[in-house]
Amino acid sequence: MEVNIMEVGDRYGKLVITKLLDEKNKDGRRLVECKCDCGTDGYICSVKRLTDKKKPTRSCGCLRLERVHEKKMTHGDAGGAIIGKRTRLYRTWSNIKSRCYNENVRSYANYGAKGITMCDEWLNSYETFRDWALSHGYSEELTIDRINPNGNYEPDNCRWITLHDNSVRAHEVGCWGKNLITGEYVEFVNIRNFASERGLSYSCIDRVLHGKNKTHKNWVFGYK
Repeated sequence: MEVNIMEVGDRYGKLVITKLLDEKNKDGRRLVECKCDCGTDGYICSVKRLTDKKKPTRSCGCLRLERVHEKKMTHGDAGGAIIGKRTRLYRTWSNIKSRCYNENVRSYANYGAKGITMCDEWLNSYETFRDWALSHGYSEELTIDRINPNGNYEPDNCRWITLHDNSVRAHEVGCWGKNLITGEYVEFVNIRNFASERGLSYSCIDRVLHGKNKTHKNWVFGYK
């Protein structure tokens, strides 16, 4: 029997509930949206899995990966069970894996579901990713960027840029929008300009593109 009394902010292991969802999974189980201590946001999980007495879900999947890697790694960047000790670079590596391979993370729809992957050398070794990052200009003020937004996370297609430059590039990525009422379909490259022309909210369009909202004023959006 499912536990019905759940509230936003409730914690289950490394997961904190951020939203109570109306939809249910294929088994008819109620769903909630969570944020994991590892930094993964938008993780969808059933109430049943969170409250299961035998094998409850306690992370977005990162806990199992941590245990595997901690047996192999000596770099100390993972920080063990103390999230505050994790390095920013390690979180970056972990988050890339999540959006490429974890189907329960909302951002998966814009990455893994579209065939975007992480090269084997990075996927199988944080140390290899770290060494590449440190030798290619990584600093705490920069974020990873794919030169070809339709390409994979791999050395030849990645670089470190400022958050401002990353935001500018995000505005110019090819997108599409469809009005569910009129059926109008539009392709555009500058999100801010499109939002201004249509009387829409840039931030709300961005939330739909990243899987955090389903629609905005009867519009759905996606990347080309």
